[in-house]
This record gives sequence, structure tokens and C-alpha cells, in this order.
Amino acid sequence: MTPDGKREGMTINSFASVSLDPPLILWSIRDDTRSADAFLASRSFNLSVLGCRAA
Repeated sequence: MTPDGKREGMTINSFASVSLDPPLILWSIRDDTRSADAFLASRSFNLSVLGCRAA
């Protein structure tokens, strides 16, 4: 969330598992992205992984 309470979100196409204990992931964001400031200032975020089905 931004300091004024607006929810921010984005779609990422790739991330990597760094550690299971503690649970850490790595993903990249451009610093000129509209929502970059909200993510950089945040102490936590949610991640939803969408399943895919092979054709």
C-alpha cells in the first residue's frame, strides 16, 4: 500500500526461491515503474502464484 492507503499490484513473469527458512524470494522491478516506490517502501507484500495447465 502507498502511504495514502492505495493498494498497488503488478504481474511478474519470473521469480526465484532464495531460501525456505526463512521464506525468501527474489524478483526484479524497474525503479521507474509506477508502483516501484510503494514496493520499495513496503516491509512486506503478498504473492499469489497462478497455476498453469499443460496443453
